[in-house]
Amino acid sequence: CDRVQDPYSFRCQPQVMGASLDLLNNAARTLQIEANAVTDNPILFPGSDEVISGGNFHAQPVAFAADIIAMALCEVGSRPVISPASSSTKANSSPSSLRT
Repeated sequence: CDRVQDPYSFRCQPQVMGASLDLLNNAARTLQIEANAVTDNPILFPGSDEVISGGNFHAQPVAFAADIIAMALCEVGSRPVISPASSSTKANSSPSSLRT
């Protein structure tokens, strides 16, 4: 047998895609929380005449989510696309141009 293992890029695809999907899901959760958040400053409570000043307008969670999305998409985009249908043989190997 001249094939010992499938290419590294093919074997690691689930780990890369899974980790990237986790990051995208976490970023989506953060963006949903921030989209539903109060960002007024100060926050006025007319019923009690209470006024609270804070940094609710700060977009750090959104910036972090954007960075995480960019990182996850770059990782997914840097992976070679391998289709078993494009295999040079039918024995679970990829075309020679994609082997690592």
